[in-house]
Amino acid sequence: MIQLAEKLGMKISTNFVDFIEKEVLPNTNVTAEKFWHGLATLVNELTPQNKALLDKRRYLQKQINEWHELNSNNDLDLAEYKEFLYSIGYLVPKGESFSIDTDKVDPENVIMSKSNATLRGLTSTVTFPLGNIAPEGSVIKSTAIDPEVIDDDGVYRNTGTARVFNSENDAMRSIKSTGPDKLKKGEILVIICGGPIGTGMEETYQITAALKHLSYGKHIALLTDARFSGVSTGACIGHIGPEALAGGPIGLLKDGDLIEIIIDTKKLNGSINLVGEDGSNNGTEWGDKELQNRNATLDIKANKNLPDDTRLWAALQDVSGGTWGGCVYDVDKIIETLKAGKEALEKK
Repeated sequence: MIQLAEKLGMKISTNFVDFIEKEVLPNTNVTAEKFWHGLATLVNELTPQNKALLDKRRYLQKQINEWHELNSNNDLDLAEYKEFLYSIGYLVPKGESFSIDTDKVDPENVIMSKSNATLRGLTSTVTFPLGNIAPEGSVIKSTAIDPEVIDDDGVYRNTGTARVFNSENDAMRSIKSTGPDKLKKGEILVIICGGPIGTGMEETYQITAALKHLSYGKHIALLTDARFSGVSTGACIGHIGPEALAGGPIGLLKDGDLIEIIIDTKKLNGSINLVGEDGSNNGTEWGDKELQNRNATLDIKANKNLPDDTRLWAALQDVSGGTWGGCVYDVDKIIETLKAGKEALEKK
């Protein structure tokens, strides 16, 4: 049971009090009385504002959830959805132009070298797993994995059966379902067609929020070629490359596949591999060969409502190197590809 101490009306863990008063403050010129008084002032000033913001967030999320439930069987109309988000205050009109200067910002305090970060007691929070499902790379905020599912050596290990979906909306239906198709504890959720070519790499947040509130959500891992926001938590691996619509192996996965995930949260390395199917673990080498010989089982395709400018960006990014290599346009490669395509068309 957590022991609490009272400081100016605040109930605070005694462990935290000891840490502040015995380890932090002795190295500063700040007295304990001044520190707790300052903290109490901040708490009293900001708590009402924080509560109001949380209430607004709950209201917005409720409105968004209800909208998706009402429109779960309809194709997404981006213009209609944008109008809805404006109507509830989730989106607001563009404000006046402004500028920010960095004259007094020390670059070393923004992006730190490893040695500087170590001196400050900081470590990276992300891991970039590779494997036969993500040969080009992927990313996970490894510090966001629930500690209860991490082994004593700091390694998250999960081997589970895949449930594959073409979109976040389809995956959400499996979570909300009360039938036999409901997502089960221990399954590995795979969402494809969410990369640049598929959706413009939209943010995948509804699914991670839903898993967070699912009683067994910590026991479900998520693999996707889409991206996450900074608030997503859990064993969620995104930015898997190549994306499904660029021929990535993630687009070849099917229900019943056995997937092995290993994330070392201390050494910050990891892997995601297909290792079997139908309950049989055949190993990584089997998975390598199986993916080389497979054809996609799902009818994968891009969102039909994707704007033309987004489609153009995705195509240029794909030619420049894909999810992990195309963030900066390779102009020479783009020109070379356009010329080759033009010549091929002229020969027809």
